[in-house]
Amino acid sequence: MSSSNPFDNKNIQSFTIRTFGEAIRERREQLEMTSRQLAKSIGISPVYLSEIERCSRPAPSGLISGIDYMSKLADALQLDASQKEVFNIMASLSRLNFLNMLTAYFSKNLNAFRFILQAVETNLEDSEWEKLYNETFSESEQG
Repeated sequence: MSSSNPFDNKNIQSFTIRTFGEAIRERREQLEMTSRQLAKSIGISPVYLSEIERCSRPAPSGLISGIDYMSKLADALQLDASQKEVFNIMASLSRLNFLNMLTAYFSKNLNAFRFILQAVETNLEDSEWEKLYNETFSESEQG
């Protein structure tokens, strides 16, 4: 088990590839809490928390019956301010269905698909993204 908090923002790759539910489970285990204990402390059912941790349900959004469960969850996981920022970003991402969004987008935008495919295949560094973007979209505008 990792000893660092999964919501730390020191290494962006550690939380961009991790799902929100997996990070909650890891942090809960670091705190030596059972899912029942965590669920009870924030006022949700253990089944609901389990579904979030297994990524079969997204993070709760907004106030539910006047209660901000996300703030309660972040507090129960003992997150500091920067970790709460990562927590909220990951929660927002958990609410999106990326696969459906990307499939729909790429099926209508072949240049964008080519761009991402090339970037993935060549494992682009940040400094190379702009160059590839300009090459990809300059060619499409000319052709």
